[in-house]
Amino acid sequence: MSWYNVSGPESDVVVSTRCRFARNCKDHKFPSKMSLEESEKLISEISDGFLNTESDFRLIKTRELKSSELLTLFEKHLISLDLVKNPERGALLLRDDEEVSIMLCEEDHIRLQAILPGFQPEEAYALAEKYEKILSMIIPFAENEQFGFLSACPANAGTGMRISAMLHLPALAMTKKIGETLNSLGKLGLTMRGMYGEGTGAGCALYQISNQVALGISCQEILRRVSGIIRRTADAEMKTREAILKNNTAEISNRCLRSLAILKNSYSLSFTELLAFLSDVRMGASLGIVGVPYEKISNLLVSGAPACIISSAGITDAARRDVYRAEMAKKLL
Repeated sequence: MSWYNVSGPESDVVVSTRCRFARNCKDHKFPSKMSLEESEKLISEISDGFLNTESDFRLIKTRELKSSELLTLFEKHLISLDLVKNPERGALLLRDDEEVSIMLCEEDHIRLQAILPGFQPEEAYALAEKYEKILSMIIPFAENEQFGFLSACPANAGTGMRISAMLHLPALAMTKKIGETLNSLGKLGLTMRGMYGEGTGAGCALYQISNQVALGISCQEILRRVSGIIRRTADAEMKTREAILKNNTAEISNRCLRSLAILKNSYSLSFTELLAFLSDVRMGASLGIVGVPYEKISNLLVSGAPACIISSAGITDAARRDVYRAEMAKKLL
């Protein structure tokens, strides 16, 4: 089941964990240098071989999708913004439960990811590695003895692996400690991005932490290093939440309960408002102030996004979407 429909280990802070592999195919130009005919031929070669054994996947040709459908996949964290902007030559292999998605002919020939709810780095790695091995038997990957797996972006050379987690860090944000966290991550070869990845802001106090370097370091070392940092960051967040609650019990309790009441009783909700109130409710759930399950919060975080509403309800008018979003919040909460 999709990461946003269930809760996982340590969901009080860690919303989801992802493992991604970047791979390119031997004796083929990088996607940016390929013609449409060349990319279509490669997509067919990979997808035909893959779907021949993996019946729980389907091929989605991104050029055939509406912009709202592309953005919906992006809001679910299943494709990149680059593929949204340049869908002509790409495609997506998507597993039925949405835990595994494989972008074809995006920045690299293959961008494979496994995304799971909560803190599950080992499990996400094992799942992604399983399908990486299947793909390697279909078509040989481009690799070099010195640089490992070759990639369009030098930062992805080497293992081509990125381990990341989406963390909810409202307390570190409230106490202005996010800057310190960001500086310390940079010194350790990690990076922090916004809710939807590189170049995006931190909606709902959600931040993605991942490794920056994939060259000269093994997959297991990347996994160990990133997992350790994620756990320490999550621990720091929880300690800060508890300290804030202890020193400001009435203020924090009122904030969380009021946000829940607004979500349950609003006539209209913008997506920005939804993100802010959900952040308070999620923090309140972790501190025992409100009794809302994490999976309901994550579900609303995704299903309440603009393109998701357009795709599910066909509502293109922004004002009507806000009304619909408020109705969704009432029913879900």
